[in-house]
Amino acid sequence: MSIDDLRDLLRVDDRDHSCSLEDVRDAIMEMSEYLLSYDGERFLLFHQGFVDYMHRKLMRVEGVIDAHKTFCRWLAAPTQRRSLYRLRHLPAHLQECALRLREAGRESEARRLIDDLMRLLTDFDFMEEKIGAGMTFDLIRDYQTALLFEPGQGEAPPLPEKRPVFQRLLGGLGLKREEIVVSPEAWHRFIDGESHIFVRYPQLFFQQAINQP
Repeated sequence: MSIDDLRDLLRVDDRDHSCSLEDVRDAIMEMSEYLLSYDGERFLLFHQGFVDYMHRKLMRVEGVIDAHKTFCRWLAAPTQRRSLYRLRHLPAHLQECALRLREAGRESEARRLIDDLMRLLTDFDFMEEKIGAGMTFDLIRDYQTALLFEPGQGEAPPLPEKRPVFQRLLGGLGLKREEIVVSPEAWHRFIDGESHIFVRYPQLFFQQAINQP
């Protein structure tokens, strides 16, 4: 996360009383000895053990839910559309928030977040950008974790014709990307099976997708 990212995150809930970039930078420098990594304008947050302690002893379930919701609102902003933090961490924030909501018995709220997560993991642009950023294996882990929420979901209903789904996208049916329904399981199998290619040649994602049955 960059200092600029943190400043924007702090402004999500209170834009009128937010810190300046200089204030945030000074605060980070003061606490840098407690960070796992601090390198110029970017830093890595506290050790996971400390995070777990904060969650259990200080924030409790409701505090953790509120924190994840804040991150989700921040990462949903247009300015974060292509941020590396969003690509790497938004699925995890959605997953963790949904899990905590279920633990708190708030199933309808959890269901909405799970739906948001499944939409994200079937969003062609998101997948293409994440693979392009060198996060192929992170994306595979996102699917593995997310599909624990939805076991046995099965395949999406097939569209007419037997041409590959993205050939239909480009061809005669005139469908837009967002109108093509492909299940998260199908995307997981495709990306996992082609991961050896995407790690070396991420620019081939669209081409490989076109050729999938």
